[in-house]
Parts: sequence; C-alpha cells; structure tokens
Amino acid sequence: MIRVLLLAVLVAGCSSGSGTPQAVPSSSTITVVPAPLPTESTPGSGSKPTLLLQPDGLGVYLDGSPIRQYPFGTTTADEIKGALRQLVGSSPPQVLAHCGSGNRSSYAVDRFAVVLDGGKLVGWEDQGKPGRTLTTADGIGVGITLATLEGIEPTTTVAPSKLGPEFTDGDIKGFLTGTDDTSQVRTVFAGKSCFED
Repeated sequence: MIRVLLLAVLVAGCSSGSGTPQAVPSSSTITVVPAPLPTESTPGSGSKPTLLLQPDGLGVYLDGSPIRQYPFGTTTADEIKGALRQLVGSSPPQVLAHCGSGNRSSYAVDRFAVVLDGGKLVGWEDQGKPGRTLTTADGIGVGITLATLEGIEPTTTVAPSKLGPEFTDGDIKGFLTGTDDTSQVRTVFAGKSCFED
C-alpha cells in the first residue's frame, strides 16, 4: 500500500501540465540534507532546543516535545556534529582520530563527546561543564549524587574500575567521585566509548 501511494505521489509530482508523466533521468541523484535545528520555539520566546541523553542515542527536544532523534548506528557523523555545535557549545571541537578498539573516533565540544565508528554515531559521553545541564529523561547527569542516582533507579550498581567508581543503570553508565551517598556523578555515557573495548 505504501509503495503504491509513494509511486502515485512520484508520478503526480513528475507530471507536466499536460497530464503526461515525465521520466526522471536515471542519472538523477537525490541528496537529503537534514534541516537545521530551530533556534527558538517561537521568535522572541527564548526557548531553545535541548539535548536529551538517551541509552540508545541522543534526542533533541523543544519545549518538552521531541523534534529530532539521533539513534546509535544510523546517525551520520555530519548530522551529529552539526547538532552538537548548535546545542552543546561553540568552542573549537577536539577530534581524537582513534579511540578504543576498531574504527572508532571521538568528536568533542565543551566536554561533551560523541563516539563515531565508520562514520556513524555509536556512543556519547558527558563530563559536564559549568552552566550546562545535560540529563536523561529521568534526570541522570553529571553533578547528581549517588543517593539521587539510586533514588532514580534502585537497581543501580557501583563497582571499582581503572577510572574510579563506576555506576551502571541499564545502558547508562558513568563514573563517580566516590562511593558514599554524597559522591557525585562526574562522567555519564552510553553506547561505545573510547575507554572501553
């Protein structure tokens, strides 16, 4: 049904005024370029898009409504780099050509990094920046305490690692400043990372 509808739309869109369908040359190339993110919900409102940390990628929200998703494995490097420049910060990016195993690289803006593998988004990491708050939908982000984290998700586990106490909350992971209730999340990440294989 969808194919028939799509074909009908294509034929209708390619017709000349005479009602005779016009053939599309076989050498035609259609390039899809993602539209830039809006900078405000309505002019003068001051509401700007925000980045939402997700266990399976990243989301962009405007006034609490999703406007764009960047899932792991399908989002291209160019798409996510453009979004980061708009949403995270404007300082020059730091590029790490090789990180972790395989063909991974990292692209970071203002202490927020995306991990790319073969030109696709496969992970993200936030180390926090003063004045910026990035969180998951349920509030997990840099700066919250271990007590808050365990209140959000009681099944959160904490274990020692080479990089300090590491928490796991499903597919969201991160590092803490310590192991008591007042210890804070200092890094949060999901997907592939530069410090894991």
